[in-house]
Amino acid sequence: MNWDHLTANISYGAVPDAQLINRVEIHSPSAGGTNSEPTIRLFINEWVARNSNSIRDPADNSAEDWFEIYNAESVAIDLGGYYLSDDPGNPLKYQIPDTGRYRIPARGYLVVWADEEPDQNSNTRSNLHVNFQLGGNDGSILITAPDGLTPVDTVTYGAQTNDISEGRYSDGASVRYYMPLITTNITPSAPNSIPGYNSPPRFPVVANRSAFPGQSTGTFSIRAYDPDNNTITYAVESGPVGAAVNINGLFRWIVPTNQPYGDYPIKLRATDNGVPARSDTVTFVVTVRSIGPVVTPVTLPPTIQSVFNVNGQATFTIETIPGHTYRILYSDDLAQPQWTQLGRDFMAANPYASITDPGAAPQRFYQVVQLD
Repeated sequence: MNWDHLTANISYGAVPDAQLINRVEIHSPSAGGTNSEPTIRLFINEWVARNSNSIRDPADNSAEDWFEIYNAESVAIDLGGYYLSDDPGNPLKYQIPDTGRYRIPARGYLVVWADEEPDQNSNTRSNLHVNFQLGGNDGSILITAPDGLTPVDTVTYGAQTNDISEGRYSDGASVRYYMPLITTNITPSAPNSIPGYNSPPRFPVVANRSAFPGQSTGTFSIRAYDPDNNTITYAVESGPVGAAVNINGLFRWIVPTNQPYGDYPIKLRATDNGVPARSDTVTFVVTVRSIGPVVTPVTLPPTIQSVFNVNGQATFTIETIPGHTYRILYSDDLAQPQWTQLGRDFMAANPYASITDPGAAPQRFYQVVQLD
């Protein structure tokens, strides 16, 4: 079993137990017990129910309740149509507008202002406003799938303290901590950190690139985020000669004129100066292309693989090309000419994407279509 990097309170293994194909990060470690992961890995990740002097709502500069949603998947998730609530007896209190605006990137975040001011939602603002507030003495926060029936995540909390957030550490983990403003541990739209512990930096998802011999990949940012505001140093851990990253997290490779054509994996490391020093790695591929006559490549269809069943839900992995857009279709009866789209089209960020169908029938057929 091999893995690249795990953060605090996160394990790695087979879900469901004993399957050998698609091992994953497990946000609720279960030593000696059954492994499990949510069907849709969206988490209520951090919340402030007593906000008097922490961050302010950019819509009106008010200190208001807020919470953060974290997407632990390797693909973006559009929250349009999902429901949010503070009341377990009424989980459908607020439906997120299906405008395409509230799309959380892979390993990304969405800040939700619980200010009872949904009229402040706008296509020019990245945050979401809902029609409820959070209880300061105790309360609940719920996410429900667009079918109105499937719970996605729920947290229940006790009495809160002014300007101290509560949340999961590491992001998405079942273990929760308090994160005070005085130590700058309140981190909306960023990885959670806790006092007294040096959190590792986190790389963003880095898309693959291509270049021709004698040309450059261009200079682009792979800058990591450090939850503790430590200084980060960067290094090329493996890759072709000449690949370089500077102190500001900007990467460039000037491809030699005699560089053979092919794919060149590049692994970068970011290390902070905390105690103890911690690091993160990211790997991407630069494809060196031929500058000869243009030849139309043979395009192979996407391949469905790693099909398995989790709690009655169909989950499978597909091979993807980063930067290209895909559509998933399904049918419960091949005798019928029409196929139904599963979710929204998505742009691949990695060579593989995991697809979960929360409404899978006893018999269901799937198609994967590459749109570009």
